[in-house]
Amino acid sequence: MTQQGRAHYPADAEQDDLLARHNQFETDNATAACRQTILFERQDFLEPLDREEPFRMSINSVLLDDIRISAVKTSGHRVRLVEDENVTLLLPWTGTIETDDIGRRITANTESMLIPTPGARTTVCEPGYLGLVVQLPLTRLRSAAALNPDDRWRPDGQAPGLMSVTAGQGAALGRHLRHLAYELDQPDTLLVARGAANAAALMVTELLGSAWQAGAAGSEQSVRSAGMAQVALAEEIMRAKSDDALSITALAARVGVSTRSLQLAFRQYRGVGPRQILEDFRLDAAHARLFAAAPGDNVTRIALDCGVTHLGRFATRYRTRFGETPLATLRRRRS
Repeated sequence: MTQQGRAHYPADAEQDDLLARHNQFETDNATAACRQTILFERQDFLEPLDREEPFRMSINSVLLDDIRISAVKTSGHRVRLVEDENVTLLLPWTGTIETDDIGRRITANTESMLIPTPGARTTVCEPGYLGLVVQLPLTRLRSAAALNPDDRWRPDGQAPGLMSVTAGQGAALGRHLRHLAYELDQPDTLLVARGAANAAALMVTELLGSAWQAGAAGSEQSVRSAGMAQVALAEEIMRAKSDDALSITALAARVGVSTRSLQLAFRQYRGVGPRQILEDFRLDAAHARLFAAAPGDNVTRIALDCGVTHLGRFATRYRTRFGETPLATLRRRRS
């Protein structure tokens, strides 16, 4: 894996341990691998790439709300599959993967990901491949896209295909998926809580929608542009709803512009995107709550109540904003 790819994952994480706490399937038999139904609706055939070498395949898999996140490790295989009900993201951890997308072949390595259009496809995982398979139900994506008619991404159309994870919206999506893979493997993860799982799944949906729209040709044409008035209205809504699992797509619809247009307006007038502003509102709310903490309150509970979904980033940004850790604020309140 490239150094750039590794930077997205903790340095002490072993590649073999990807989602290791969620082992679902392991085999040395290609027929058994073809018959497993953890990932896809139907697999017509699955064959090893090298019949002279021993075949091995494992699948570690977990549900995050209704999004399935899996890690596939293989000695190398070719599979013909059908998937009509999900949009799938294929994010290589090591090695290379290739698949069909509307009559073309697309290939990804550790600096890119594949998002093929739903349907039948033939996928080839090279020997030594390890990667994430993230499956979002089309029903979820249709609901997200319907929140804002001004957005130009449509999950029933052609998917992005190949996307870079080293720049642009794809980089944000790739980083978040890598973070989730690490967090889901921790024994004390908070993502088992329903509220946290819902918020994390919403973030995946939001980032996919943003990346999809950013890659769509002409996505900014004939779309109402956001100005200062829309930015101010969006900030008012975010301040009032900061403790909710607030969707930036829904926020853009509320102020009457496309998601992308709102993001561009925030960068023009505020220098940062709307999600960072929302995180700042949550930091301020958490700071106030910590100063008024009741006996028995703790940092984690207060942060979650204020809408925080990434506790590690919360602690770092809190210290940057207020000059001390959240725990130090809580201790000062109680001293």
